Amino acid sequence: MNNAIFIPAIGIQFTNYWHYNRTLLHNGIDLKFFSPKSAFQYPYMLITAFYGMDYKDNNFREEIGYPKKNKLMGDSGGFEAATKGVRPNPEAVLKWLEANTDYAMNLDIPYEQASKRLPTRKEFSIIIFSMLLKIFKITGTFF
Repeated sequence: MNNAIFIPAIGIQFTNYWHYNRTLLHNGIDLKFFSPKSAFQYPYMLITAFYGMDYKDNNFREEIGYPKKNKLMGDSGGFEAATKGVRPNPEAVLKWLEANTDYAMNLDIPYEQASKRLPTRKEFSIIIFSMLLKIFKITGTFF
């Protein structure tokens, strides 16, 4: 039987702090759950490229001290981009995900804020197929 794995998503409130501080100490205990000085360690984390791409040299894992043995999952940040009104470069997002994460979800295609209706099944299929073609053109592979 397969078991689900809880993967905590790290948002801007943590990434902004970690960007400037290697530790997040409270009474001598590091509040980063992957730190050896933490009250507990957990080997999984999810980060969105939207926030992770703020780190220099495309080295998110090293900058926050995330152990190489731990699994880092990434997503494209499409939701954040849509809700904040920015359009990141898709190729840069894919390259960041490849360089920084162990697993990545890159089919995060949010619908425009102005859209009042859900796409039809056919429209959704066209959107997904179009995105897969873009991924193939950039990476040379679908997976």
